[in-house]
Amino acid sequence: MAVSTAGGAGLEQLEARLSEFRLDNGLRFAVLPRDDSPVVSVCLYVNSGSSAEPAGKTGLAMMFEQLIASGPASIGSGSAEAELAARRAVETAIDRLEEETRKAPDGFSLARQTAETDLKFALARLQGMHAAEAFVGIMRSSGFSQIQTHVAADFSRFQFSFPQGRFELWCKLYSEWLLKPAFREFYAIRDRLSQRPIDPVLEKLVEGVFPKHPYSRLALSSSQDRPLRVADAEAFLRTHYSVSNMAVAVAGDIQPSQARRLAEQYFGRLPPAPPPEFPAEETTPTGSELRLQAGGASQDSLAIGFRRPGQGHPDSLFFDILGRICRDEPERALHEALVTNARLAQGVGLNPSFPGERWGSLFLLIATPVSSAETGQLERAMVEFVESLAAQPLAEKRVRMAANRSRAAILEQLQSNDSASAVLARFLATEGSAKAVVKHLEGLHAFTPADFQRAASRYLVAENRVVLEARKEAKAK
Repeated sequence: MAVSTAGGAGLEQLEARLSEFRLDNGLRFAVLPRDDSPVVSVCLYVNSGSSAEPAGKTGLAMMFEQLIASGPASIGSGSAEAELAARRAVETAIDRLEEETRKAPDGFSLARQTAETDLKFALARLQGMHAAEAFVGIMRSSGFSQIQTHVAADFSRFQFSFPQGRFELWCKLYSEWLLKPAFREFYAIRDRLSQRPIDPVLEKLVEGVFPKHPYSRLALSSSQDRPLRVADAEAFLRTHYSVSNMAVAVAGDIQPSQARRLAEQYFGRLPPAPPPEFPAEETTPTGSELRLQAGGASQDSLAIGFRRPGQGHPDSLFFDILGRICRDEPERALHEALVTNARLAQGVGLNPSFPGERWGSLFLLIATPVSSAETGQLERAMVEFVESLAAQPLAEKRVRMAANRSRAAILEQLQSNDSASAVLARFLATEGSAKAVVKHLEGLHAFTPADFQRAASRYLVAENRVVLEARKEAKAK
């Protein structure tokens, strides 16, 4: 079943075929049946990302991109008891190494070297106790495509594609993973992943705009009092990979009744749990322009941002269209204004929802000045560009072209099982219904120049503006 890009008929067909259900434990599913090819795609969407990491535990959310590929603990283990004992031996060796490190702050002592050797031996023993490729082998032999994973500031997404008839196997494997995940690869993964570097520009923006907000955790230093442990990952999974904080979308050659039966059989085993708690969504007060400076950047740059509402808010349509006007062909208005015409910028960029889109965030325009001496001129040119968009209603053709590009991008994603499952899972998880995508598309279709001007006069104003000047200097002024 293809979704027509022509308009109402295609959307009505999409909405009619799309079904949703919620298990007794609270886990939500959306199913879009298609019989044009014997393939099924599934997206497991978690409503938490790196902003959910506890203080001092940076990189924890990112580890699940690889931990999910280890499968459940029941696969690949010769002896669960022996493996648990080996893991405890690793933990004991880590405790001893930390103790000896504290005793020898200069980094050298015979006892510390011995502790490091013991830890390497314990890790090697743990690694040798299981068949590392057992779970991957099951996936490959069953025709599963490689898992596609993405961890962002406020979500984690895991996508799977497999032949028709393998949905039950997927349910069995990943419900078991959520119940009893294998953490045997945890320390190898931890050591492979470097600590997430903190961009000084990002840090200054988050600290300045989101001091009391779910995104505030993104500004924490990457330094950690203690290295990550398995217990940290277990706690993160219990809290954020709970049934109330996830959604699953299925697209492909499967009937909703079959999907529901198998979901209830396997995912119905997961215990109910409350959603995780996040700080209140509070940004710095508006009323006057907020000016920030950051040092230590890789290059001089200027960012001008405007506070915007999060996903699901009616005015999110405005920022979607604004982004298209600024950066898309054929207009590329931002580049045209600052690079081609004014020649004040070497390059320009845009982030329509920094640092994420779930909660209130920033619509960011970013430019690299031709020279640092012209930063003031560049700022004035950027402000004038924005003010010109808000000064009077845009031409109907200009707004309609941008809205149609936004709409076409979503409709194109809905053409394939893989991307359709991702789109539907996002709307299901963040707005409570996968069918909210239809409302979003209808909103884009109905958007007018008057709607644009109303939103522009509310958001693209000085009292809602954030200006960040980033310099190469090691320290901010």
